[in-house]
Amino acid sequence: MIVERITFENPDMAYRSRHAARHAVRYAAVRSIVDGKRILDIGCGEGYGAQLLRDWGAREVMGVDL
Repeated sequence: MIVERITFENPDMAYRSRHAARHAVRYAAVRSIVDGKRILDIGCGEGYGAQLLRDWGAREVMGVDL
């Protein structure tokens, strides 16, 4: 099974460091271009990546998910 989002709330889904690293790399790839920008994070899941973008200098981050 491929996990699209990392969640710590669902006991049926095991945490896997490889999946966590894959998600972190996706956000890190845009780290250098978010400073001062308004960001729309579509499919943000739990929102930890949106928080990273904010911490890295984005002026505003809006995360949306189902």
